[in-house]
Amino acid sequence: MLNRVKIKTWSIIVISTIIFSILVSWYYLYEVKKMSIFSSAPVKVTIPEGYTVKDIARKLRPFKNFDQENFLAVASKYEGRLFPDTYFLGGMENENDVLRMMLNNFYKKVGKTDEKILIMASILEKEAKKKEDMEIISGILWKRLSNDIPLQVDSTLSYYNGKTSEQMTKEDLSFDSPYNTYIYKGLPPTPICNPGLRAINAAKNPKDSPYWYYLSDNDGNIHYAKTLEEHNANKKRYLK
Repeated sequence: MLNRVKIKTWSIIVISTIIFSILVSWYYLYEVKKMSIFSSAPVKVTIPEGYTVKDIARKLRPFKNFDQENFLAVASKYEGRLFPDTYFLGGMENENDVLRMMLNNFYKKVGKTDEKILIMASILEKEAKKKEDMEIISGILWKRLSNDIPLQVDSTLSYYNGKTSEQMTKEDLSFDSPYNTYIYKGLPPTPICNPGLRAINAAKNPKDSPYWYYLSDNDGNIHYAKTLEEHNANKKRYLK
């Protein structure tokens, strides 16, 4: 009887040891997995000024939890408010997390902003590189709007057809689209990209000038004109 008790006790000890070892192993694996998920270094992602929703979707496509198509479907209505900045992603964020992060950043750094200001800022972001040019062009475009003159900017049409100014044809310039500011007066219906602070501030603070026209040469330099004759002369001189 004593031997049976010893055997039974020994069996319980062995089984308990095995169970304990299994539990310890499971706990260890859990901790390792948790560390690999939550302790990995964040990935730095920079969204430049002037990126569109489509550009952002392509940039973030490699992240495994990011659904590009769903992002486009949800984020397109926020064009202009996805603030360009450097973000740090842990790799586990989905498209809704990214959208929320970018919108929160916009309202933190820009705040509540009139839609017309955002649309103008998005045009300035595409039309000029330098702060001073953005401010002068802002003055020109607001002046054209107030005088019921079409804006006639290529960047709004590029947003629709994806072509650069160099690729535009006469047919493109007459194409019927609300983004064609050659044939429709006023601003386009939505922002054409996500502008940065410089462009937003330039839209809010246009610089007065005697100019009514401008163009950008192949090196990105802006040339201004007071009259249509001067503007046409600039075209012949700088757009070869």
